[in-house]
Amino acid sequence: MVYPWWALAAARLIRYVIGYILPVYFIIAAIVVIALPSGTVIRLWPFAESSSLRVATAPSKAVSQAPQVAAVAAPPSTRVDSSAAPSSGDVKITDVAKMALDATKERVDMMKESYDKIFSFIAALGALLAFFGFKGLETFMATRARAEEATAQAEAAAADAESAKREAREAIESFNDFRKNQYLIDNSAEINAAHGIVLREIADLYRKVKQMDDLMGMEADKARAEYFAYLENSLYYLDLATVKPEGVAPRILTRVYGTKGNVYRRLGNYHAALQAAEQVMKINPSDHSAYYNAACYKTLLAADEHAKASPNHAAISHYEKDMAKYLKRAIELNPEYRGSAKDECDFGHFSKSSHFLALTI
Repeated sequence: MVYPWWALAAARLIRYVIGYILPVYFIIAAIVVIALPSGTVIRLWPFAESSSLRVATAPSKAVSQAPQVAAVAAPPSTRVDSSAAPSSGDVKITDVAKMALDATKERVDMMKESYDKIFSFIAALGALLAFFGFKGLETFMATRARAEEATAQAEAAAADAESAKREAREAIESFNDFRKNQYLIDNSAEINAAHGIVLREIADLYRKVKQMDDLMGMEADKARAEYFAYLENSLYYLDLATVKPEGVAPRILTRVYGTKGNVYRRLGNYHAALQAAEQVMKINPSDHSAYYNAACYKTLLAADEHAKASPNHAAISHYEKDMAKYLKRAIELNPEYRGSAKDECDFGHFSKSSHFLALTI
C-alpha cells in the first residue's frame, strides 16, 4: 500500500515530537518546578482558579521572640529565702535555651529542604543529560552504520568503476589492434577469398555456357584455355588470402582452403586438392564437407593410378581404404552424405567396391 506524501510527513513529525520534543519539555518542566521557591503557586490554566499547583514546603515550627531581660540577678550580698518560688533569672535562662534549640532545628530543616532541592535538580538534570546522551548515542550508532554502509558501497562502486575502466582500456587496446592489424588482415583475406570464389564460379559458368564437353578441335582448345585461365586467376587470389594464415580468422581460412581444393580438382591436380581438404580438417575437425571432398579426391587419385599403363595396385588399395575412412567420418558428421554419395560421379571408380557399398547402403 502506498501512502500519500502528507501522511508520511505527518507520521514522521508525530514520531519526532513524541520521541524527542515531549521528553525534553517534561524534564525541563520538572527542573523548573524543583527550582521554584517553596509555596509558589503555578497556574496551569489561566481561566480556572482551581487549576493550580502549589510547591510543597517542609514543615517548620515558629520561632518565638526571645523576651527581653528586664532585671539583673541580685548581688551576692542579698539574702534569699530558700523556701521561696524560683527566681525570674532561672526562668529566663530556660526560655533562651528553648529558643536556641528551636532555631537550630529550623535551620537544620531548611538545610535539608535545600539539599533535597539540589539533589532533585541534579537528578532531573542528569535525566535530561541521559536522555540527550541516549538519543545522541542512538543517532551516532545509526549514523555510523549508515556511514559504514555508504563507505562499503562507495568502495564497491570504486572497484566496479576501476574494473570497468580496465575492461574499457583493454577493449580500446583490442579494438585499436584489430583496426590496425587484424581488420586489415581479415578484410584483405576475405576480399581475396571472395575474388577467388567469384572467379571459380565464372569458370564454371563459362564451361556451362560454352558447352565445353561438346566442343571439338581448336575451338575446344581455346575454350579450355579460357576456362583454365579463370581457374588460375582464382587460385592467385586464394593464395593471396593465405599469405599470412596465422592472422586470418578460421572461418575465412576454411572457406579459402575448401575453394582451393575445388579449383585444384577442376584443374586435375588431385594431390593439391587433397592437401587443401586436409588443411580444412586441421583448422576445423568438424567440417563434414572437408572429409567428403577428401574421399572424392582419394577416389580420383585411384582412378588416375588405375588408368596408367602399369598401375600400382597397392596404392589403389591404400586410396580405397582412405576413401572409406573419410567418407565414413563425413557420414557421421552429416548423414545426408549416405544418399548423396551414390549419385556422386567422383566416386565412380569405387562405386562397386565393398567399402563404398557398406557405407552407402
